[in-house]
Amino acid sequence: MKIALTFILALFISSIAVVNSASLTPAGESSSAQPSPTKHYMSWDEAKNLAQVVADHCGTLPKFKGILAISRGGLAPAGVLGQKLNIKNVRVICLESYSEKKESGNMREIYAPNDITDGGEGWLVVDDIADKGTTLQYTRRLYPKAYYITLVSKPIGKPYADFSAKEFPQDTWIVFPWEDK
Repeated sequence: MKIALTFILALFISSIAVVNSASLTPAGESSSAQPSPTKHYMSWDEAKNLAQVVADHCGTLPKFKGILAISRGGLAPAGVLGQKLNIKNVRVICLESYSEKKESGNMREIYAPNDITDGGEGWLVVDDIADKGTTLQYTRRLYPKAYYITLVSKPIGKPYADFSAKEFPQDTWIVFPWEDK
C-alpha cells in the first residue's frame, strides 16, 4: 500500500511539473527564454531632477538655436528643457521604432523638419532614453551636427548620446511618468 501511494504521489508531482513547465513556455519556444526585464517606474520628481542635470550641462555649452524633440518620449523632457534653457523654438521629429508589442522594430520616419539646415548645427536633440541607440543613430543621419542628449541611457545606447543624465542596466525597462503603466 505504501509503495502504491508513493507511486501515485510521484506521478501527481511529476504531472504538476509538466503542466507548470508547459504553461511557462509558449509553444515553439525553448524553456531557456530570457527572464522578463526589471522595470523601473520613474516618478515625475525623478524625471524633473534628471532634466535639471541635463539643463545644467547644457548651460555650459553655447546657446542653442532650438530644441528638436524626438516624439514621443522626448516631448516632455524637451518642454521642460525649453523652459529651463529659455529656448522657445521647440520642434518635433516623429519616428517610430517600437512595435505594439514594445519590441524594437524597423525605424519609420513619420515627420522630420526639413528647414533645420547646416546638418542641425546649433540644435539640441532631446529624447527620453538611449536604449540601443537606434533612434539617435537614425536622427544623427539627418542632423549630424546637432547635440544629442537623453535623460537616461543604457550601455548599448550610451555612445549615441552626447550626454545622458543617468545610466541604467541594459535589462531594465524604464517606465517614464508620461507613459501608460
